[in-house]
Amino acid sequence: FPLSGVRRLDFVVESFNLFNRTNVREINPFYGSGGSPHPGFAQPLDAFNPRQLQFSIDFEF
Repeated sequence: FPLSGVRRLDFVVESFNLFNRTNVREINPFYGSGGSPHPGFAQPLDAFNPRQLQFSIDFEF
């Protein structure tokens, strides 16, 4: 929104993971010993954060 002179006010909304999909951060690399794999092999260990919104107000002068 323009203000008097060269001043300006902006309202900003930023989103991260907007559609709230699971984004895997780490997968279990441990295969196990012998011929049979570990039951948790190649399973997700960790995921990134769920949906986030960030709001800000910028004042330029």
